[in-house]
Formats: sequence, structure tokens, C-alpha cells
Amino acid sequence: MYDVATATDSAYIRTPLKDLIPKLDPEVFWRVHRNAIVRVSAIRQVKPDGDGRLLVWLHGITEPLRVSDAFRHRFRAT
Repeated sequence: MYDVATATDSAYIRTPLKDLIPKLDPEVFWRVHRNAIVRVSAIRQVKPDGDGRLLVWLHGITEPLRVSDAFRHRFRAT
């Protein structure tokens, strides 16, 4: 089960991410970790943590998401 959060609500879905990802526009949604996909327009801030990893803060979400090394390339140009 995965938690899906929007600006106004959240819900759980049973669809595995591997089945969901092909249905999403890759210009609108980016995978940032094996268990996290974000809407690009919802990204508020991206900063490195003290250990050299990237953290992503989203509008309306207080806790940052960690960007895994496999998806770090998405943020090189930003």
C-alpha cells in the first residue's frame, strides 16, 4: 500500500509503483526514490543534507523526502 498525498488530502492506493509509473507523464511526475514519486510543480526546495544526499521539500508537506542516488541526476540542472 502506498500513501498518496495531494495539496488538500491523502489516500492509500494498492497499485504498485511499477504499474503506476508508466501511466504518469514523466515531465510532470519524477521518481525520487524507490518508494516516492513527486509532482515537479510541488517541489518547493531541494538542498543537500550534511551527508551529501539531496532532500526535497514539497509545498504543504513538512517532512522532506530523500532523493536516492539513482534519481539524483534529475536535479543536476536545477
